[in-house]
Amino acid sequence: MPSTPSNDLNTSAKWDGSNETHDGYKAWVNDVSLWANHNQMAWIMKIAKRLREAPSFRRPGSRAPPIGEKFLDEAQAAREELLAEIQRSADTDAGADADEQADDVTFGHKMMYPAAPDWNVTSDDFADEDLASLLRGDGKKKIDLVASMHMLKLQCLTAKLGKTAWNDLSSMHVPDTAALGVLHSQIMAQELRTLNSKFVSSLRNNLFGIKPRTGRHGDRLQLLYPMLYGPHIDALLQDNEEELDSHVWFDKPWRMPAVKAWAAILRLATSSEGIGTGMFLADLKALIDA
Repeated sequence: MPSTPSNDLNTSAKWDGSNETHDGYKAWVNDVSLWANHNQMAWIMKIAKRLREAPSFRRPGSRAPPIGEKFLDEAQAAREELLAEIQRSADTDAGADADEQADDVTFGHKMMYPAAPDWNVTSDDFADEDLASLLRGDGKKKIDLVASMHMLKLQCLTAKLGKTAWNDLSSMHVPDTAALGVLHSQIMAQELRTLNSKFVSSLRNNLFGIKPRTGRHGDRLQLLYPMLYGPHIDALLQDNEEELDSHVWFDKPWRMPAVKAWAAILRLATSSEGIGTGMFLADLKALIDA
């Protein structure tokens, strides 16, 4: 374990996608937690963890787990769609080595475990007010993560605009409080894009390397590839705000790519070793599209 936290994510152990009961995962997640705390990103992990508790908030009208042949067909379709996305990402990353990259892809029949009678809960299962209520906690052991987001916003605004000037119309050269609110929202959206980009890029570099090759990692770990690579992540790393919905991330943090990525990691780590691959890929697709 690193003796002191770093701005870069350096872990003493490499996680291979094993279950949370494995010592390797425990050491890895502890190092990631220390790094996130040091870089003011612990709230990302806390929000994702809180959302994993969402089943108790399931609405009566939320979608029910698909079963039987219909589910297997949907899972297989989601798997094939994500494999195509992985291949497109591999071709883009590899450049001249695209053919070699394609040969390395090992998503095959050996990964198709039988589907288990389980279903992952995603943000689409809930109204926004349900999720906001979930993040507010219970006033006891579960801290108010909405308040944590407001603290983050205050720290960001005071750091960028000044401890006294950030909320002053004259100092900010804006005509009214509405314009000041727009300024604050834009600054916060930029900050959240920056933090999300750092969290996601650090995670994928740690798990897959600077120049990843699909097929060079364990079957379970490689299941996370669609969550950390693809057009949605390219837009984030390029700070293409027109392709992102970062203007709503502060009020709806469950839509952040970093939160989705960590939720996917928790999903994999808390799944049995024989997780149904088609189901997991369907879960990831639901997270990506949420």
